[in-house]
Amino acid sequence: MWISGGNNDVDSNFYWESTGHAFGPYLNWALAEPDNGASGNEAPQHCVILNYTNGYLWHDVSCTENELRFICESRGKQIIKLPHKSNTDSY
Repeated sequence: MWISGGNNDVDSNFYWESTGHAFGPYLNWALAEPDNGASGNEAPQHCVILNYTNGYLWHDVSCTENELRFICESRGKQIIKLPHKSNTDSY
């Protein structure tokens, strides 16, 4: 699930799309992430997702190869519950 973060390939910093501010001070990257497709076999990875299969840690992924689900930011206090994903759904 895309969390409105990404990088612009100009530097190695990641930014929030909604504000343009750099990530931090809170970071929740999975081990060895972000890796920008370190295997070399993948498209550059400039979008940040919550990976539900890895404890909802952050991963960088390609912004174009998959349709990314997303989280909307709201200033209100309404809480929206998302349907539970089955193990057969993928990102």
